[in-house]
Amino acid sequence: MDVNTFYIDNILNITPKEAYRLCAGLQAVIIDVREPEMLEYKRFDVPNVIYARLKEVLSDTVTFPVVSMLIVADATGIRSKQAVAHMQEKGIGNVANLAGGILEWDRDGLPLRVDDKKRFTEKTMFDIKTQARKK
Repeated sequence: MDVNTFYIDNILNITPKEAYRLCAGLQAVIIDVREPEMLEYKRFDVPNVIYARLKEVLSDTVTFPVVSMLIVADATGIRSKQAVAHMQEKGIGNVANLAGGILEWDRDGLPLRVDDKKRFTEKTMFDIKTQARKK
C-alpha cells in the first residue's frame, strides 16, 4: 500500500489527511482509544471506527478486524502511541498512530460528528480530571 507516513521512536505515524484517505477508501479502520466522556463531543466521521479505551487495548481485550491498516487515535496522538507500541509488541504489524489525534484531524477540516450540547466547559474538564484521578 502506497501511504505517506513517518516514524518517531519506532512508531509509524500517519497524518490525518492520509488517514482519512485510507478510511474513506475502506482500507483502514480507526481505533479510538479515548475515554468515553471524551467521545461525547467529537467523533471521527468515517465508515469504520472502533471505540476501545486505552486500558482495554493494553489488557488485550479488544479484537481487531483484518484490514490493510489499523490507525490508533486519541485526542492529541500521545496516548495512542502507547497503544501502537503495545500492539506492535503483540505482533500486529499493520498499525499506525494518528499524528496529532482528533485535534489535528479537526484542524485539517476532516469530517467529524459533533454534539455541541456536549462541548467541554472548564467545569466539565475539572470533573473529568477529578474522575480520572479516582480510577
